Amino acid sequence: MDFFLILLFLLLSLGLTFLTARGAPGKRAVIWVEGKRVAVLPLDQPTRLSVTGNRGTTIIEVDHKGVHIIDSPCPNKTCIRMGYARRNGQMLICAPNHVAVRIESDESDDVDAVTG
Repeated sequence: MDFFLILLFLLLSLGLTFLTARGAPGKRAVIWVEGKRVAVLPLDQPTRLSVTGNRGTTIIEVDHKGVHIIDSPCPNKTCIRMGYARRNGQMLICAPNHVAVRIESDESDDVDAVTG
């Protein structure tokens, strides 16, 4: 029984990874701080933005690879290790600093939710 549950979760994870990787290319990065939309950055224009969350300043950069967080005051730096986002629906999140980056395009996502 445990083997089948593990296999099911593994297959769902691989499926979600496949769907995310094949998403439409993004057009813009929408930046949220403390639940409020604070900026929209076009993905075709290199730029750097500093936003202030509840723990300090998070620095977000757009370059030819996409958008990524290059510095943040969070203790584990997980948001920095998330790497680049460039596909519609992808997100970068710094939970301790309450900063989120969501990639959007003019096309809708193929998948809104997955249930099991």
